Amino acid sequence: MSRVSRLYRTFKPGSAGLFEIVAGDTTFRDDSISSITIKRGTSGPHPTVTPSTCEFVVTGAVNIPRNAPLSVRTSPAFGSALAAASPITGGAVRQRFNGRKAIAEVDDQRWRAAPGVTTRWATSVTASSWTSLLRNADRSNTASKGSRTGSVVVTALKHPDIEPVQPVAYSTLTKFDTVAIADPGLRFNDVMSKYADDLHTLVQHQRSGTVRVISNVQRRDDLNATTPVWTILRAHSLSPARWSAPSEVATTQYRVRYTTSTDVPYEIEWPLSEDVTVLPLKSETVDLTQIKRDTESLDLNMNARNRTTNVARMGVESVTLDLGLLWRIGTPSALRTVAEALRMEAGDPVHLGADWPQAVRGPYFANEISEDITPDSWLITFTLHHARYVLGLDDDELPTPPAITWDATILPWNTYPGPWG
Repeated sequence: MSRVSRLYRTFKPGSAGLFEIVAGDTTFRDDSISSITIKRGTSGPHPTVTPSTCEFVVTGAVNIPRNAPLSVRTSPAFGSALAAASPITGGAVRQRFNGRKAIAEVDDQRWRAAPGVTTRWATSVTASSWTSLLRNADRSNTASKGSRTGSVVVTALKHPDIEPVQPVAYSTLTKFDTVAIADPGLRFNDVMSKYADDLHTLVQHQRSGTVRVISNVQRRDDLNATTPVWTILRAHSLSPARWSAPSEVATTQYRVRYTTSTDVPYEIEWPLSEDVTVLPLKSETVDLTQIKRDTESLDLNMNARNRTTNVARMGVESVTLDLGLLWRIGTPSALRTVAEALRMEAGDPVHLGADWPQAVRGPYFANEISEDITPDSWLITFTLHHARYVLGLDDDELPTPPAITWDATILPWNTYPGPWG
């Protein structure tokens, strides 16, 4: 990331520089950083508890203690510059990763074989979220009858030894179902499996290091924005783009077990549309008797499973943005895209607007976000899944919020409320 790199020439950050990596008591800056790769979220349509990872290469042979706090961020001035053309603050985009140092290796590239030859080493470091430690912790948890499933997940994440470095937040607790029966002696993996993954609860590892627990009901509500929203434009995305249908044929007739409001276990066959298949399908039972059905969470969950497995509809698989290219384009919409892309958290809703083909435009979730930074480029790739597969929404339930740019709106200009933007 030196001052002669293409990335430096593109963004022109001045003396403040581009990036900082703080590992324990050591700070690495542009002159020693060779590359940074960050991955957040999970690539599938349904959430699984997946700690974020960061890999970076710095020059020299360096030693960073295991479990040292590790942060990747832009310089303060560069963060402010990136957000300047948007309503977003520099602080909202500056932090790129926050976690712990995991492993490292040194590549001994060149030894002093002759007078005047300089030794050259490079150190590759891998870091992860603090939650990666919890799977090995000697700690049991209890899901108390009548408590909200979200509070069970939050309690398991709030290990007293790492909570100071990994804050935990959550969406509205009343949007989680309740625990049907007391469930003691649960290890961390058990809690995450039964009360997060199986219920399609998102455990979102945010760039700041905070972990936020979000119900699928809350994700549905977040998707239904009533104000104008940022939209990924086809014109801002790298080519090629590809879209596909995830299901070749319908394969599964789902059944679900859950506990009713009167504490009675109940099983029901989840309905299939008549146009899904002409043959009876093999049955698969989803056991969710650990919850009492008192929100719309179970309906969203089962509809999402059903549509992912049995319904073939086109959707965009991923979108890659070249932030350097958008910066050089320099239009207000391109610069706004840079800031919005940097603000995104894994699992957030995102919309594809009217400059995408009609078959694939609409609401998606960026379930996985990959960030690749080299001296030549800064790329962000969103792995997308359509809202019909993440939340099981039907076509008439899919929102079309007002767009910020004209390229993204499907409304004629003379019917759009307000002035031109």
